[in-house]
Amino acid sequence: MKTLFLIFFLLTYLYSDQNNSTVLGAQKEINNPINTFKQKDGSSFSGRPCGEAYFNYIELENGYIALYNQESKQYEYALVKNGALRPSGIPVSSDGTPKNIPKISEQTLKQLEADAFKKHF
Repeated sequence: MKTLFLIFFLLTYLYSDQNNSTVLGAQKEINNPINTFKQKDGSSFSGRPCGEAYFNYIELENGYIALYNQESKQYEYALVKNGALRPSGIPVSSDGTPKNIPKISEQTLKQLEADAFKKHF
């Protein structure tokens, strides 16, 4: 029984290390806790900061992606334009989901991150 438990423990450890997640899928929440972000109008929304210095974004609780727009000084829903994440011009609000803004898939985000990594290094 001890041997079986040890094997289970080691496989769990190896699996979780390779996939950067735990068996229960909680690693993402531990590394990137949900934060509250404030807009310039005083409103706020919740999201999880993701990415690295060369490629970062905010994953909203509703599955959309947000970026901070330096020009408008607010967080906006993101779009993919010319192979990169760009602010859409539509401010993030806690009132619901945006119209005419598609969700960005995890696969697309991984590809964009890989492209950004190649450009950065």
